[in-house]
Amino acid sequence: MMMRKLARRLLALALAVLLSFVLLEVLVRVAGFDVPVVWVPDTRYGWLLLPGARRHYLEEGDGLIEVNQLGFRDRERSLAKPAGTYRIAFFGDSMTESCQVNLNQTFCYLLEEKLRSPQRPVEVLNFGVSGYAPLQELLLFQDLGPKYKPDLVVLAIFLDNDVSGSDPRLSVLHYGVPYATFDGDRMMIDYSQPQQSYDDYHKKPWYWLRTHSALYRAAVDSWWRLRLLAEDRAKHSKATGTAAEVPQRFILYQPTVPPAWQDAWSKFEKVTLAFAEEARRQGVKLLILSLPPGHVIVKSSWQTMLDQYPIMKDQTWDLDGPSRRFQEFCAQHQLPLYQPFDEMAKDPGGRDLFIDGLRHLTPQGHIALARLIETRLRAELEAPPRPVETQR
Repeated sequence: MMMRKLARRLLALALAVLLSFVLLEVLVRVAGFDVPVVWVPDTRYGWLLLPGARRHYLEEGDGLIEVNQLGFRDRERSLAKPAGTYRIAFFGDSMTESCQVNLNQTFCYLLEEKLRSPQRPVEVLNFGVSGYAPLQELLLFQDLGPKYKPDLVVLAIFLDNDVSGSDPRLSVLHYGVPYATFDGDRMMIDYSQPQQSYDDYHKKPWYWLRTHSALYRAAVDSWWRLRLLAEDRAKHSKATGTAAEVPQRFILYQPTVPPAWQDAWSKFEKVTLAFAEEARRQGVKLLILSLPPGHVIVKSSWQTMLDQYPIMKDQTWDLDGPSRRFQEFCAQHQLPLYQPFDEMAKDPGGRDLFIDGLRHLTPQGHIALARLIETRLRAELEAPPRPVETQR
């Protein structure tokens, strides 16, 4: 008799817990607190966008993420290039993917609107993926270039984190990232982290919960937000204390960087050369676009950083150093570079071009950048189209 009562109580408790879970699940979805999966692990690239994913992105800015059926934050496209179309493919990181604004506000979208005409249709494909380093962009280009057959490929570099992202000792992203090592000019790639990330992601029951439960996704997202907030507060507290340190990302702008940063620069440059070689191998025109950081373009934004980290006021900084070094590198290797730093600095929009004056681009910033890139690409469009290669 006692066992039956206990069993009934346990069953009632289980049903109550299940009902509570279902009600909370419905509440999270109806209230709009769900955080749909947008990026998923990949054993080659580290992660990719999930085809068909949609999410309202509020972590920075305000943008609706819409991933097309081919797996990129772009309009719906066909794999085959439409006849007579000039196709431009952009490869980059979060500055290119641009989750902070709506799709039709991104510089890639605006650029297509500006460049296309009835006389010559133009497609501007956005293959940007948040968090990517140049190596991941190279791997993606190796795989997608032959499929999409662009006439022009644009490698959108963001020096502010692409240099550090080329070395695991300096990268802010450690988990799931493939890294390159070099024996002379021979490149070797370590895929162990992407494989481990993929395996961990698909472990049961967490994989089922992640893909089916809005409540679970919202709880994990809240945990990450609290963790990042705590880390930011700790960094700020440390920066204003006696044991303050310069944030790692800004070491890039010191006149002389430590050996680990020199190694990172070397890897970054070799991967850039490998991207250029891949473009040559595919028979595709190349343009390297160096995207401007807000704290370099807007001088008051740099002053904001100095005020936030007082220890930095006592040091010497060369904000133009990284762009100058990259410009010299591209000139040495005859790589076509467009670096619109001066033009952006002259834009009357000023701080309004960047979120908080120093983060990702605002809608106004995308408009300004699209206008500048359009001017640079007009020469490419005015050149006669390449003859179509026939297979033998």
